[in-house]
Amino acid sequence: MALRAQGYRLVLLAGNSFGANAALAYMAEIGDADGVIALAPGHAPGLMYERNIGKEAVDQARTLVATGRGNETLSMEDLNQGTRRSIKMSAAVLLSYFDPVGLGHMPGTAARFKKPVPLLWVVGTQDPLYPLGADFAFNLAPAHPKSQYFVVNSDHSGTPDVAATEVLAWIKKLN
Repeated sequence: MALRAQGYRLVLLAGNSFGANAALAYMAEIGDADGVIALAPGHAPGLMYERNIGKEAVDQARTLVATGRGNETLSMEDLNQGTRRSIKMSAAVLLSYFDPVGLGHMPGTAARFKKPVPLLWVVGTQDPLYPLGADFAFNLAPAHPKSQYFVVNSDHSGTPDVAATEVLAWIKKLN
């Protein structure tokens, strides 16, 4: 990792909302960070698919990509923070994120971390993923004694601000 070559001892990945999905996916695919911070993890393609939100478009995208037609544009209904809206993108891009078992699926990527590292999962009490609890994805990551599931009294967008002090304290404990 280039950061280690520059002398950094501890390299953490942090992501907010969709960025949390990306941080988890990085640990599943590359896995060379020393810890992950998932702030208000958002968007759950597997849950959307199970609830038939965008399922037809995902299935169509899978077929188009498999037959070499991933550049074709598809429309689908997206559900983001309780708001539904129509989106358009290429089949390849749509599948790369909305595949219910792909890199956007946090339970799958958490379970596939390349190594056990400290994971800080921060969720707000008014966040749509809050009712799913630690079993949704946090508990699927490889166990590490410094991992923490942390709940704050906030909605999705306010979680990073509300949790900032606790996140910093957690980081300081890693040294």
